[in-house]
Amino acid sequence: MQKTPLMTPWLAGALVKQAGHMSGREIEAIQRERLLILLDYARQHSPFLREKYLQLPNYPELSDIPVTLRGEAMPQLERWVTDPEITGPKLDSYLSHLDEVSASSLFLGRYLVLTTSGTTGVPLRTVRDDRHNLIHAALISQRLLGGGKAEGNPVSALAYPRTAGVLSSGGYSSTYLSFLRTKKAYEAAGQAGEIMPLFVEMSTGEMAAVLNAFRPRFLTGYPSNIRLLASQQRLGKLNIAPDLIACSAEHLSLEDIHYIEESFACPVLNNYCSTEGGEVAFLCKENHMHLNSDWVIVEPVDQNMRPLAPGEESDGILLTNLANLVQPFIRYYVSDRIVLHDEPCTCGSPFPYIEIEGRKEDRLSFQNESGDWIGLPSSLFITISLDTPNCGQVQFVQRGPSSMEIRCIPEDGEGHEQLCRDLLAVTKDRLMREGLADLELLISPERPILGKSGKMRNTLSLMDSDKQCR
Repeated sequence: MQKTPLMTPWLAGALVKQAGHMSGREIEAIQRERLLILLDYARQHSPFLREKYLQLPNYPELSDIPVTLRGEAMPQLERWVTDPEITGPKLDSYLSHLDEVSASSLFLGRYLVLTTSGTTGVPLRTVRDDRHNLIHAALISQRLLGGGKAEGNPVSALAYPRTAGVLSSGGYSSTYLSFLRTKKAYEAAGQAGEIMPLFVEMSTGEMAAVLNAFRPRFLTGYPSNIRLLASQQRLGKLNIAPDLIACSAEHLSLEDIHYIEESFACPVLNNYCSTEGGEVAFLCKENHMHLNSDWVIVEPVDQNMRPLAPGEESDGILLTNLANLVQPFIRYYVSDRIVLHDEPCTCGSPFPYIEIEGRKEDRLSFQNESGDWIGLPSSLFITISLDTPNCGQVQFVQRGPSSMEIRCIPEDGEGHEQLCRDLLAVTKDRLMREGLADLELLISPERPILGKSGKMRNTLSLMDSDKQCR
């Protein structure tokens, strides 16, 4: 086991607090210092990156560092990580246990392990060390739940607010593991009855019934689910009065923020997080997403990996996680589309802010037989793929107001016809529960449609945007 620079909860909190009082230039200087520490550690302990950075000078500029792609790094995971005790077979064994107890335990007694939700079609395994976990916990505590829109909120003053979370059940996604850790803390404090999971397998109506009985003060979840719950609140089918709502893991538009806040009469927080980078950006009082640039570097790039100026929409980003030393993500390509702003925000934050343009395609809406539009959360489609045996890749393509096409690839490369039958059965059941029993479902023999960057989205609309009601 490699020794990493010491990090404690107190030190992590102090470093995060200190940066909040820095100027933009001071933050850039500390970012540079942490980048060099990360580079030095990676060169010493990661065979993959030592080889990749062989021609780099000792103190390179950020732009001199080669880009890392998932396709080249993941096959070399054992050479990429900096702890030689981390091996593929050990990870396979750890990840094969998907029960709540094992999922909330530490890998090798010291690491968190996460996997992607499957929206890209290619899984990513990420190992996070204690340094990363402590720093990013401090970021959440101070900048998300303790600042911005949450400042002065009753929930922020409570150690164990009555909390309900909408999340995918099982697996090693960041959202699920974060909820499990919170749940364990509640249980340890004798507050087990104050926290309630709502799994995305439930219909919106079922969620509303549970929430009406539970009446949370703090509601968290995917934006697509929270938006649907907001519509239930407006219709009178949901009647709760949360003090605070927090969204993450999907695109949250300004329109959605206003809609949800008006529906529940409380502030909405937003967290732009990723498996690779952790807590990348948080929403401020002016509804701008400020980067945690003291610990995460985000570079907007075009489809040819060329840097873009502030104000230009990117085709992707190069992400550097300055906190995680056990699996160094340095200029790692992620296909999220953003716009970086360099002008000061009126909220007073010293951190730059971004607009997140990616993931807009993830939400689909269809017309039922009465002509009403029904929105479906992207988490519903992810759940369908998880509930279908031998489902390697699946894509749901909206062809019309009441028509959807399914494209799929078996996990084992065989049994395509059986997979199609299983997907149809699971999808019909979920759509019926959402009030879309008459939706036309088509099976395509074609492979899923890929974007310019090669990324596959689970959901895709081929309708004109003005014809699709949200």
